[in-house]
Amino acid sequence: MLGSSRGYQRAALIWLQRMREAKLLQVEAPPDYASIVTIMERYADLPCDFADATLIDLSERTGVFAIATVDQRDFSVYRSLRGKRFKIVLTS
Repeated sequence: MLGSSRGYQRAALIWLQRMREAKLLQVEAPPDYASIVTIMERYADLPCDFADATLIDLSERTGVFAIATVDQRDFSVYRSLRGKRFKIVLTS
């Protein structure tokens, strides 16, 4: 989404930092890689990439199932490991 534009990448990082400082964004610990492999294998026919699987893993660990993504097609299919649907809060 940000492409190779350093300006856009920098602006995104500044925004993330401000959201974190305002406690509107929570940064979690590193992902559970075994879980990510399981998720990617479950949805290999889509295919589910590392970024998607990381979001699914993170939602499972935090209990937050609202996903900000432009990948509405895939996230309308994906389910948490517990079978819970995702609420898509950002679309293209």
